[in-house]
Amino acid sequence: MKKRNMVFVTSMLLVVLLIAGGTFAWFTDVTPLKINKFKAGTLDITLIDRFCPDLAQNVNPGDCYFKEVYVRNDGSKKAVVRIKKDMAFEGGLSLAPVSASISSDWFEKNGYYVYKKVLNPGQSTTGLFAMNKICFSGPLMDNTYQGKTFDIKVKAEGIQASNNAPWLNGWGVKVYYPAVRGDEVVEGLVTEATEAEMAAILEAEGAPIGEVGAVEIADVIEEEVR
Repeated sequence: MKKRNMVFVTSMLLVVLLIAGGTFAWFTDVTPLKINKFKAGTLDITLIDRFCPDLAQNVNPGDCYFKEVYVRNDGSKKAVVRIKKDMAFEGGLSLAPVSASISSDWFEKNGYYVYKKVLNPGQSTTGLFAMNKICFSGPLMDNTYQGKTFDIKVKAEGIQASNNAPWLNGWGVKVYYPAVRGDEVVEGLVTEATEAEMAAILEAEGAPIGEVGAVEIADVIEEEVR
């Protein structure tokens, strides 16, 4: 009986040793850790409002005042920018005497003025107001305006120009990449273009500007639209 038990114990030890030996006998290898870092770009715009309030404290009918409003792209991403402009006379008086024409580089959409060109990093828009001035009509500014204040409030918004963001985010505008004219922001293109043209535009929009593929697609679009 003792002999049988000894044989059993010896067999179990042999099995354990074989297993242990087998565990440490495998060939192994480990690769170095590889890390892929992605750094997000930045969207950073600045609203520049050049205006001298001290010169606008004694307004006369017929006067004009310098006011330059534009946006600068201080980030690392291409951007589409727009400006919201609100004007009001104290007491809700009519705005008829005020002349503040909008530059042709901007178009109105959903109550905002959208700049027609994609703004590259470091670039600035042209001024929102034509001739950079605000004028008050003499014939239209009667005695009811005496002593009343007039306020202009402006704010700017920016959104990335890529991946159809200006359209999908509800701005109602699209970025179009003409082969010759450069990046352009347009309104209503989504309803004016055919389904095939829109597919080509979206494909071009997903490619970096300047790549041959994007330029070739834009060439095709221009040929079809003409």
